[in-house]
Amino acid sequence: IKEMDMPNLVEIIKKVSMSAFNESKPTSILYGTVESESPLRIRVDQKLTLTETFLVLSNLVKDYEANITVDGITQKCVIHNSLKKNETVILIRYQGGQKYLVLDRM
Repeated sequence: IKEMDMPNLVEIIKKVSMSAFNESKPTSILYGTVESESPLRIRVDQKLTLTETFLVLSNLVKDYEANITVDGITQKCVIHNSLKKNETVILIRYQGGQKYLVLDRM
């Protein structure tokens, strides 16, 4: 390889490396809007709407049961955190891009 060709070779290697990295769909943070509550659908952009199959919900965005103690008495209660239509949410795409964690609402 001639010295004159080295910068081109370095650029080609950089491009190939970045392409491979982007194809692996690394973890990223996205924002979406709740389109429907039941079944749950979140629109990320014009081309991507996520359904329940692809979503993992944190306790910050779903109803769940918890034990609480008041005046020494422990009781089970329901925390109502489910998402509502038109709410904006923060999503984290798992590496590989098949699942999305709905972390919280904005």
